[in-house]
Amino acid sequence: MGIGSYSFASEELIACSYVERGEWKIAMLHIESGMLLAIDTPFSEMGRGDIKAGDGKIVFVGGAPSLPQTLVQFDLASSKWWELKKSHELEVDPGYLSELDQWNSKLKMGRRLTPSITRRKSRFPSSKAKKPPLLVKSTAAQLSGQHALNLLSVLDKSWNRCFGC
Repeated sequence: MGIGSYSFASEELIACSYVERGEWKIAMLHIESGMLLAIDTPFSEMGRGDIKAGDGKIVFVGGAPSLPQTLVQFDLASSKWWELKKSHELEVDPGYLSELDQWNSKLKMGRRLTPSITRRKSRFPSSKAKKPPLLVKSTAAQLSGQHALNLLSVLDKSWNRCFGC
């Protein structure tokens, strides 16, 4: 079995996963024409990009900053996906989750740079005396394009003091 970022869905199609601008994507590659057809999902993190295909379906584990890692099944005939099993059922208030901002910068020689920044977001007013805890979902994906672990960590005020947030 093993792991892989592609799997033969049929004699004509290869299901594949790839990273674009720091986010995992799923697509179908038509073998004869070489055409790549992107599949729209809300999942931007896929660990190592493991994907399996067969019987007209694609199966993968995906997540996103606001979604837990989930075992997902995508039906090629209907273009619909189902969440088979979530890693947890925690409800996290979106007000605690920072969003990644990305933009393109053109460099010399036609190259592009895609810097990103995660802006701190908090529902609480700032105070020099007391700062709220900070909820962080693995930032490894934002830095490397891979989702290292599906962890939610609550960091207390001492973390904020150490890093000057």
